[in-house]
Amino acid sequence: IEVTTYFDSHGMEMGRSESDYKNAIWAHIVLGIVCSLLPILFANTPLIILIVFACLICLFKHKTKKTLIIKSACALIASVLMATPVLLVDNNVLPNNHIIYQKVKNDSGKIELKVKEVKYDTNTKHITIENDYFGLPIIEFNDAIFKDYTTIESLTLPHLKGQWLGNLFAENKHTDAGLAAQHVPETLKKITVTSSMIINRQWFQSVASIEQFVITENTKFIYEDALYGCTNLVFNTHENGNYIGTKSNPYYVLYSVIDRDVSSFKVHENCVSIAGGAFNYLHNLEYVIVPTNVKHLYTYSFIENSSKAKAVFYEGSVEDGEKMETFNYGSDSIKPLLSRLNDVDVYYYSESAPSVECCYWHYDTDGITPLMW
Repeated sequence: IEVTTYFDSHGMEMGRSESDYKNAIWAHIVLGIVCSLLPILFANTPLIILIVFACLICLFKHKTKKTLIIKSACALIASVLMATPVLLVDNNVLPNNHIIYQKVKNDSGKIELKVKEVKYDTNTKHITIENDYFGLPIIEFNDAIFKDYTTIESLTLPHLKGQWLGNLFAENKHTDAGLAAQHVPETLKKITVTSSMIINRQWFQSVASIEQFVITENTKFIYEDALYGCTNLVFNTHENGNYIGTKSNPYYVLYSVIDRDVSSFKVHENCVSIAGGAFNYLHNLEYVIVPTNVKHLYTYSFIENSSKAKAVFYEGSVEDGEKMETFNYGSDSIKPLLSRLNDVDVYYYSESAPSVECCYWHYDTDGITPLMW
C-alpha cells in the first residue's frame, strides 16, 4: 500500500514514469522471494540480531526510489523473520518433496538436519540426498527410511557415519553388518558418496548387489573393509591395481592389489588416496612406488595382515612428503607422512646424487626400477 500511494501521489511531481513504477514492483517481487529464504539460510544466526539489523535500516527516509526500495526490502526481511521464529529455534520438520528433515542441535548448539522420512513413490528408482538443505548440513538418517523402495537402482548419500546401509532398508535395526545387508534390494546397483571425508568400516559391507561405487574429492580415506563382501563391485583397474574413482578421476583411490604374489607395485600417477589394507596379504612385497599426486594415506596401508613392504619410494621431495596426510585407525587423527609410517623405510626422489647419503632414490636406466643413491 505504501509503495502504491507513494508513486500515485508524487510520481508526476518527481518526474517518475510508468516504467519506474513497474520496475519498483518487480524489484519488490524479487526481494520478497529472496527474503522468504532467509529464515533457513541464516538458521544458525540468532534471530534477534537479524530482526534488529533489518529494523534499524528501515528507519531511513525514502526520499528517492532507491531508498524506498531499500526500506521496503528491509521491512520484508524483518516481517519474514518475525513471522517465522519457530523455524529457527524448534526441532521442527522441514518437508522437501519426498524427503522430510528434522532439525537437531549438535554439541556446539549449531542446527543440523536428520533425514526423518523418505516418502514412498513407486516411480522413483534413483534417490539423491544432498549434502545440505538450505545451508543446514545433513548429519544422520533414521533407520528404515528406504524400507519401501524394493526396486531402487541407485542411491546418492552424503555419508553414513555410524550406520550401515542395510539398516536404512531394514524394518528392524540389526547389529550385524552382514545381516543388515540382506535387506538391501538386489536392484540397487550404484552407490555415490558425496561429502564424507572417511568411508568407514562396514558401511557397505556384504552389499553384494553394488556394481558401481563412486566418491567425490571430499573423500580422503577409505577403511580396509568398507566394501568387504561387495562381490559384484566393478573396480577401475590399471595394471595390477583396483581403484575407486570420482566422476573426473577413475583412479582416485587405490583400494586393493589384484595379484597378491607381486614383489613390487607402482601406484597410478593420478591416484590421490591409498585405502587402508590396500596391500593386505602381499607376503612377497618388496617395495611400492608412490606418485606425488597421493595426498592421503592410511597409516598401516603397507604393513597390515602379514604384508610388509620393505621400502616406499616416493616420487616427491621431503617437503612434499611432509604435506601428505595419513590417517590412524582408532585415534581418528590426521598427521604428516613421516611421523606416521612406522617400520617402513621411506625414500625421496632425487634426479641427481644428493649431498647426503640417506633416504634418496632415482630410476635406473630402464626408467622402471628404483635405485637408492
